[in-house]
Amino acid sequence: MRSTFRPAAFDVMVMLVGGLILGLVLTQLPQALRAADAEAGTPGVFTAESRSCISHPGHTSCSWQGRFRSDDGTSQRVDVGLYGDGPGVSPGDQVTARDIGRSGHVYMMSGSREWIMSALLGLLALFLLHRGGLFRMFRTDSGPVRSSEPPGDSQRDLQDDPQGSTPA
Repeated sequence: MRSTFRPAAFDVMVMLVGGLILGLVLTQLPQALRAADAEAGTPGVFTAESRSCISHPGHTSCSWQGRFRSDDGTSQRVDVGLYGDGPGVSPGDQVTARDIGRSGHVYMMSGSREWIMSALLGLLALFLLHRGGLFRMFRTDSGPVRSSEPPGDSQRDLQDDPQGSTPA
């Protein structure tokens, strides 16, 4: 038995937005998980050169730009950002960091909490897909049908007594 659910245009838009968000989350998830693991990546030293800050209403976000050199000397990167503010860092300071392979960024050794935002966005995407009716579209067994009609008014009762007469 196939589902008879047909989503409205608004529900289709909600599912498209949910699918887009889920796609973005899934493409970024491997890097977010690698960044969360303080043991992943190539360890090295980040040398701070300049700090840039962006102010949002009620919030300021800062990051350091500089150079990264791996501990074994095989990898040297210039003009990379240090993920995280790097509290107490001044220009010229060297901080232990690790390179997880993300272009343009290295991470502090303490790990990253990027995965939290990825998880929240993933939950939002699943909620939107559910709200739009994606999971109802593939349901084949709707279970017992519950009627809001009062007893005695159902179609089955009329089929048993086609005249619709009631006993005297």
